[in-house]
Amino acid sequence: ADGRVTNTLLATGPGVEAAYDKIHLYDAFGFAESATVAPGSEVVTIDVDGIRTGLATCYDVRFPELFRAHADAGAVLSLL
Repeated sequence: ADGRVTNTLLATGPGVEAAYDKIHLYDAFGFAESATVAPGSEVVTIDVDGIRTGLATCYDVRFPELFRAHADAGAVLSLL
């Protein structure tokens, strides 16, 4: 542990408990999110009422490979 936090999306509900740590940190235009936030490393998909759903947050939207990984894992929906 290097003292940084994670930017974590929590998904909870009946039969669902999952945590996704943001993979793609925003380090641009003089801002360095990575100075205080540690990146995640795991692609996370969950089942919501029979619908395989991939999890993402914020700057992840700029990286289509994450959404391809959701599809490769069987997701038909990505939640951002």
